[in-house]
Amino acid sequence: MKLINLQKNNRGVGFGTLFLLEILCVFFFVIIVFLSCLLGRLVIFFKTGMVIFDLVGDIFQSIKVGGVAGLILGVGLWMKARLQEGKGSRK
Repeated sequence: MKLINLQKNNRGVGFGTLFLLEILCVFFFVIIVFLSCLLGRLVIFFKTGMVIFDLVGDIFQSIKVGGVAGLILGVGLWMKARLQEGKGSRK
């Protein structure tokens, strides 16, 4: 089995990296927001004893909030990586 040196295949920070960051950040934020909605519903259930559950509404809300937050975070991380790549090549 041959080991692959990942440093040798480093092509820099391009638009492929931006796309990958966007997908990953949006995915993780959607999951985090959805789990937060479920946790909030669980807390309300234990405090009041009533079950208020709207799965479709929670999914749409988590996609909206997670999508916006994930896009902003992905672009920010990509810009930071681009700036650090440019700063590293000047030295």
